[in-house]
Amino acid sequence: RRGPAGLYDGEIAFMDAEIGRVTAWLEANGLTGKTIVVLVGDHGEALGSHGEGTHGYFVYDYALHVPFIVATPFAGMRGKRVASQVSTADVVPTILDLVNVPSPVKVQGRSLVPRMFEPGRKDDVPAYGESMAPNLQYGWSALHTLRTARYKYIDAPRAELYDLAADAGET
Repeated sequence: RRGPAGLYDGEIAFMDAEIGRVTAWLEANGLTGKTIVVLVGDHGEALGSHGEGTHGYFVYDYALHVPFIVATPFAGMRGKRVASQVSTADVVPTILDLVNVPSPVKVQGRSLVPRMFEPGRKDDVPAYGESMAPNLQYGWSALHTLRTARYKYIDAPRAELYDLAADAGET
């Protein structure tokens, strides 16, 4: 494909190859049985949604809903999916819980390990997001968002509130 979608496809293929290199190295060195691998996207791509060609400014779900994959050597954890909304703030508490290390200080977020074993559990913990790029690059207003499983509020010069059950595309 040409344009932003083609570039995005290339980025995904490159990342896939790099993850493959890491997993191959772990296997070749006999480390898969004692290694936890966590993959988290930093942002998604608009690919034309809301008039944004790639990413960088808006805080719609296409930019904030990213992969968060935890691969462990623990057989009981394979194929688990956390149904509730999670946040990148949950990465550190989850890793600490997986390796049975108490947090040395208070950290933001929560461990997702208990949620991995209760697939039907639905926690409605709000998630915060922001985009500082408009402010840092152009002196425009920064964008802040608070999202629950159902609603999303965007604090912008013209505030936006979405009922995601009725309008998943945030239109």
